[in-house]
Amino acid sequence: MSSANWRGYSHPRLGSSCKRLVLIGAECTGKSTLAQALARSLAGVYVAEYLRTFVTVFGRLPRATDSAYLIASQQALRNKAIAGRSEGWIVEDTDEWSTAIYHRYYFGGPLDVEPFGAQLPDAYILCRPDFPWEPDGDLRDGPRVRAELDKHFDQHVRGSGIPYLVASGQLSSRLAAVHRWLKNQEAAQQC
Repeated sequence: MSSANWRGYSHPRLGSSCKRLVLIGAECTGKSTLAQALARSLAGVYVAEYLRTFVTVFGRLPRATDSAYLIASQQALRNKAIAGRSEGWIVEDTDEWSTAIYHRYYFGGPLDVEPFGAQLPDAYILCRPDFPWEPDGDLRDGPRVRAELDKHFDQHVRGSGIPYLVASGQLSSRLAAVHRWLKNQEAAQQC
């Protein structure tokens, strides 16, 4: 785990005590379920992954040219969720860097998210693929892809300089581990 300090999100509508917690990881690793549970237990705001909405609205998987749209839409969801909020947690199911990782994997080229205004979060939760893979309509490719993408997400969080926790096990153990870790991270900031 990184010991870097909380970054503080510089969005103009967020107060100084509001922090972004992003769940990141390959497909079928429990990100959505854990993010929703964390938002409830932290009395935070949940920001859903936009990809599911995209597939529903457009009736297809994204193409390489859709990546910028996905990023902008994810940011719009975040901005809507945090409007007027001055404290607490913003719990996001993926972020712009997730889109960039998937873009590089599926389309073979880099996607620079910084020109879109992407900012790293205050903390990452990296969800591991340690339970059986389950299909989810057109959104998932399979356990082989999940294992390979897990390596890319691991590299991202380790290289980001952002505090992170690797979450594994069932939902209850992941939730308890995140709460302990957040408490320890916040206590370390007090020193």
